[in-house]
Amino acid sequence: MGLALVLAATAIFSPNAAGAPNGAMAWGGNEFGQLGTGLRSNSWLPIAVSSLSGVIQVAAGHDHSLALLSDGKVMAWGANGVGQLGDGSLEPSLVPVEVKGLQEVTAISAGKKYSLALLSDGKVMAWGLNDYGQLGDGGKANSDVPVEVKGLREVHAISAGQKFADVLLRNGTVKSWGFNGPVTQGGELGIGTPIGPEVCVDGNQCSRVPVPVVGLSGATAVSAGFTHSLVLLSDGTVMAWGGDSYLELGGPGTNLD
Repeated sequence: MGLALVLAATAIFSPNAAGAPNGAMAWGGNEFGQLGTGLRSNSWLPIAVSSLSGVIQVAAGHDHSLALLSDGKVMAWGANGVGQLGDGSLEPSLVPVEVKGLQEVTAISAGKKYSLALLSDGKVMAWGLNDYGQLGDGGKANSDVPVEVKGLREVHAISAGQKFADVLLRNGTVKSWGFNGPVTQGGELGIGTPIGPEVCVDGNQCSRVPVPVVGLSGATAVSAGFTHSLVLLSDGTVMAWGGDSYLELGGPGTNLD
């Protein structure tokens, strides 16, 4: 996610973590075991995540963490009340556990109680919380194992926001799904309106399947934040949409220097 939360762990992969090639280091809040040390103690300094090697990418969610290994598998640790660890259970884990059924993963991203994985064939898998359609599978149920996001092919990059997700396709367009905010302040999906395509929880709007972000082409990178998204275009310009309570969209009056 683009915004660090108080409960989130921070993680990096390290060639020398705990003496293991390509381990991972973590620091910050650890109430749910999101540091992966086998304990629940917070840490002000980076400490080694337990029993990890071959790490090539990490992702920090709200209360859980992910690591992508060189063999294409994914490990997860931390809170698991809605299945965000993807191990087929709802039990938290203080140390890394393998996400079930994933192979040939090329990228990972963690949101608020849900996770994403990009496969080498351009498909996307998701697991965890699904109240606003974060899993993109068209359903309403949470999942404690990965499920395929509907209708996605040729995906180049993924990014999990707080309650919504963005993907960059290889043709330079972007799709999104999940939370789209209340009518007065929404727009996370970039579909040109804070309304719809359906009502989810508490009268808020969402999409349970990916929908195209309007007016974008030539995109080369995407990043989803708390309630807003950014895209880098091939000409070097940046586009933004979604919540703007703190001038996240870089409009008039915002200093980007």
